[in-house]
Amino acid sequence: MPGQVLEKHQISNLPPELLSNILEWISVFEVAKLRLVSHLFNAIISTDGFAVSNLVRYIEIEPYDRRRRESFHPNHWEQLFMFGATPLNLQRAFVSQFFSHIEIVEWAARLDILSAAIGLARSLTHLELQNWARSSTWSPIPDEIGLLANLKSLILPYYGLVGSIPDSMGNLTRLAVLKLDNNMLDGSIPDSLCSLENLWCLSLADNELCESIPDALGKLANLRILNLGNNNLTGSIPRSIGYLRFLTELNLFENNLSGNLPDDLGKLENLKHLDLHSNKFNGSLSSHIIGNFVALEVLKLSDNEFADLLPQNIGNMANLKHLDLSKNRFHGPVPENIGFLECLIELIVSQNNLHGPIPESVGKLSSLTHLSLQENKFNGDIPSSVGNLLNLEYANFSNNELEGCIPKLIGNLELLTFLDLSDNKFCGSIPDIIGGPNLNLERLILSHNYFSGCIPEAISGLRYLWDLDLSDNNLVGQVPESLGKMLSLYHLNISSNNFSGKIPLSLSQSEKLTLIQ
Repeated sequence: MPGQVLEKHQISNLPPELLSNILEWISVFEVAKLRLVSHLFNAIISTDGFAVSNLVRYIEIEPYDRRRRESFHPNHWEQLFMFGATPLNLQRAFVSQFFSHIEIVEWAARLDILSAAIGLARSLTHLELQNWARSSTWSPIPDEIGLLANLKSLILPYYGLVGSIPDSMGNLTRLAVLKLDNNMLDGSIPDSLCSLENLWCLSLADNELCESIPDALGKLANLRILNLGNNNLTGSIPRSIGYLRFLTELNLFENNLSGNLPDDLGKLENLKHLDLHSNKFNGSLSSHIIGNFVALEVLKLSDNEFADLLPQNIGNMANLKHLDLSKNRFHGPVPENIGFLECLIELIVSQNNLHGPIPESVGKLSSLTHLSLQENKFNGDIPSSVGNLLNLEYANFSNNELEGCIPKLIGNLELLTFLDLSDNKFCGSIPDIIGGPNLNLERLILSHNYFSGCIPEAISGLRYLWDLDLSDNNLVGQVPESLGKMLSLYHLNISSNNFSGKIPLSLSQSEKLTLIQ
């Protein structure tokens, strides 16, 4: 009868073909639950044919055209993978019907759920899976990944991957880009990856990979980018690294690598970015290596155990923009030809044993914004040429043996926001120019020196200053009332001086200011 509701037993008595047609119209989000109704329901719903028909009716896939090889960005299908238990026949149907007609997949899905069916997607050239939900589910890389013979790029960052990198990845002979960053992968780097001759980008950073860097890595002759930073790799850099003639970026930072840098690094004449910070490298920085880094723009060697003198040809790296040699045991003077690095933006040599005067040629580094010389044994005056560094924003000379007066040309540095001269032997009065109206200082630290005279009123003109430390000097006179009118100042240390008179009420009663007197 029209409009009559069929009972459960009546539905079950329908011919299987008709029942299948009815069930196909039920949402894929709900149909899986009906498997529990009866053995017949379960038998129908569990077939691949039913899954295909059900998907076609209820999953919107844009764009989808069997005649074209297309990129694929599913919408609510990903919800099934991320939030529900998807029957295996639906996975197989989805992959066989849709993955097989596309070349590019970029979406969010759990790899462990896909693993049983992903090997069917033989036409894939680009697979990028993103764990947008940042779920706490961890899964290994399935061996089936090695069946994707046409794959050219595999990108699985922040994806919750655990376990080792499967040897089957060595079957992906067309692979050009492999990015597995920011996961929990462990074990060694498999030699099978070293057979991927088309690879130009290999990025395995931020995992828990261990053991040594494979010597066979030198076979990847087309490699441009090698990123193995933040792992637990040990041993030394293999000499075979010198065979990677096209390499432009090499990141091995934050590992447990040790030993001398191989001279073969100097063969990487196209290298632009070299980051080896936070390892246990030792020995000297070879002049042979430095002399060949003509294209290098970034050199980061901080927090290692390098010793000896800085190479005399350090000025040959004419394209260098960022130089960080901090937290090592370099000693001796800074070579005068440091001034040849006219593109340099950051010069960081803090926490070494460097000594001698700061070279006058530093003033030629016209692009410099960051200068860190602290915690060395530099002596003599700050060269007046520092006043030529008109782009300088950060300058730290603290914890050295510098002396003399503050050069008045520092008043030219209108972009300077941080100046630290503490723990040296500076003397004389604090020049008015340091509080000039054109300066944008936010922090001024002059503590633990031999400055004398009064605090210049001009300091109150530093409208952005929030931290002023004048402690442990020989300053005299009264503390200026104008300091209490500085709107940005909230930390002032004037202890261990020879001031007279009372602290101005504007300072002692300020609610926002931390005053150490």
